[in-house]
Parts: sequence; C-alpha cells; structure tokens
Amino acid sequence: MKEKSTLKDVANNYLTHPLKNKGITLITLVITIIIIIILATITLNLAVGDGGLIKQAETTKNLTESTTNKVSGLMSNLTAYLEEEFKEPPEPETVVDAKPAPGENVYIYRATTQIRDASGDTMWIPGGLV
Repeated sequence: MKEKSTLKDVANNYLTHPLKNKGITLITLVITIIIIIILATITLNLAVGDGGLIKQAETTKNLTESTTNKVSGLMSNLTAYLEEEFKEPPEPETVVDAKPAPGENVYIYRATTQIRDASGDTMWIPGGLV
C-alpha cells in the first residue's frame, strides 16, 4: 500500500518533476486552422465554381424547362391531330338532280348523296331510280 505523502514530499516532487505540457501549442492551433481553411476553400469551389453544384443545378433546371415546353407543344399538336382525325363526320350533302326533258329515256336519281372517304375521294350514292 502507498504511504501518505507529506507537504514536503509534494513540494519536492513538484520542483524535481515539472508538469508536462498537456495543452495545445500555438503551432498545432495554426496548423489546424490552415487545414480548416483549405477544406472550406475546396468545399466552396465545388459548390460555387465553374463546374460547381449550383451551376449544374441551374443548367439542369433550364434543360428541364425547355424539355417540358417542347413536350407540351408536341402534346398539343398530337391532341389537335387526334381531335381532327376522330371528330364526328359532317352530314353528307344531298344533291337533287334536275328532271329530264319529256320523252328522254334517262335514269334519274331522286336524291344523290355525296360523301368523301378517308383518302379524300368523292363518292356518289344514289337515292333511288324513277
């Protein structure tokens, strides 16, 4: 077991063995601050520099807006095209032929209907014979 130390022993020990430095020296503090400044500079350069994150975010935003506008225009064109293709067909025109002169042996259609097919060709549908 350890013996109790007296005040004389403590004073003698203090004088013969000075306290070891347990604090941060000025050199260590300066080196730490320099490292922090270097890391902060690198971080700011990555965020704000020419190819930085903020510049990339702005470029991506502009690209997204232009693509959205382009797709919106294409969708409106497609919608207009589909509405035109699938709209209700118009009522066919009815054309009434003139009556022949008396004594003529001509087939006359009472009412003739004119329609157009998908390719734009005109077709006549007779209404009946006299």
